[in-house]
Amino acid sequence: MDGKKVALREIWQSPWLWAGLLLLMLIVVRLISGYDGLYGQDPYAYYNYARDIQAFWRTGQPLGPLVWPRIYPFLGALWLWGDPAPWMQFLSMMGMALFLAMSIKLLQAAMPSSRSIAGIAFVCLGLAPFLMRSGLSIMSDAFGLGLMSWALWQGQCYLQSSRLRHLLAAAFLTGIAIWTRYPIALPMALPCLLWCLHALRQRSFAGLLLFLPVMFLAAIPHYLVLPQVAGDGFGHAFQNTNFRQWSPVHFFQRDFVQIDGKLHFPVMNLLASLGMFWHPRYLGVGLLGLLGIFWVRRNYKFGLQAWSDGGSILLYAIFLAGVPFQNARFLLPMLPFAGRLLGPGWDGLWSRISQKRWLWPVVGVFVALQLILAIFACRINFQESRRERRLAADLAAIPNQDRRLYEFTLQAMLRARHVGFSKVSMWDAGLPLPQTGDLVIFNLEAFSEQFAGMRPMQNWALLQQDHALIEIQSWEG
Repeated sequence: MDGKKVALREIWQSPWLWAGLLLLMLIVVRLISGYDGLYGQDPYAYYNYARDIQAFWRTGQPLGPLVWPRIYPFLGALWLWGDPAPWMQFLSMMGMALFLAMSIKLLQAAMPSSRSIAGIAFVCLGLAPFLMRSGLSIMSDAFGLGLMSWALWQGQCYLQSSRLRHLLAAAFLTGIAIWTRYPIALPMALPCLLWCLHALRQRSFAGLLLFLPVMFLAAIPHYLVLPQVAGDGFGHAFQNTNFRQWSPVHFFQRDFVQIDGKLHFPVMNLLASLGMFWHPRYLGVGLLGLLGIFWVRRNYKFGLQAWSDGGSILLYAIFLAGVPFQNARFLLPMLPFAGRLLGPGWDGLWSRISQKRWLWPVVGVFVALQLILAIFACRINFQESRRERRLAADLAAIPNQDRRLYEFTLQAMLRARHVGFSKVSMWDAGLPLPQTGDLVIFNLEAFSEQFAGMRPMQNWALLQQDHALIEIQSWEG
């Protein structure tokens, strides 16, 4: 009987059990919701680029530049048996499951005596509302997060065993993670330094010499498998608008004017960059973890690893605070570090209440709250995707698709949804003169304030001034 209990306990502590459960949940949500991972603009850009890569392999059609690294769409393009969208969405799901498995391994290594940390991590990290949202979308966030967490685990194995293969695996995975999402380089800087210092102490000169070359092996698909495109590559990351406009002045601002229009956010940038620790969308990570740390503060050991994790979070938060933009998904690279830093708080909180009669009602309420917040976070994407599918279907049903369609922010979506027409962006200067029968689709309610005085509204005013526009259809949202 005791043997069966030990075996059962080991199963419940398995990181892969919880990762598999999370992956199954994501698949079920995908099937029930019908959400195909495409919404807004960025997911369509990744998806269209994956199709462009496939077209390049088949016909030699030239590739255009991409604002982001090309690893994620490259892997998506490897699906050669039809539409790559389901495969790319599955890559995001697998990235999220991998993140959870590696986070549990890191927490178990930091707290070997804890018997409950795997389940706690599933609830606090795996069900994090904004992570659920990213894990269902065709974006590089969740996939990059999984690679990043795997690199951290390999680095932890190296610190424990000093085996060269773990150091080189950590270097390679870090490289792939960075070539999936450039901002990952910032929070990974301190762990890489920690691994190299350990290699120096161990006199592992082979590891030190090979670390950077192995890291840059991850760039092979970017530079060798795919053709080079002007304006592409790692140097392009430093030409990004957010990077070039970084300034400490933005720390205390919440209103910005840039290419995305006039933006207003509820809180100043510095507070938003630390949203991991106070916003309900990261309730199980930050708020619960900080509460637990307060309760176990006398026994909490703030060692070198904790300093490294805290430093990674701080470094990345400072970067985000100086960017003239806010987006909750930008906080995701903090998750592996916040999880390891606050894990003792979760475990301490569980130890406090595990003997109470009201334990399971409290756990049930918290899990329900996490799921409700996740539903609200995902519902925005689901609704937008449904509206876009309906819009694309209505446009595709219009005859004479050789006409011009004047649009704004919809070009990537219209292409991905196979809508014809010759598209003309209302962001462009010197619009071609419309002809009778041409179409204009423009969200006046959404853009009139955000782009007041800017080119899209100027072009809209010109179209109204010089031509008789007749409204033939409208769409909600």
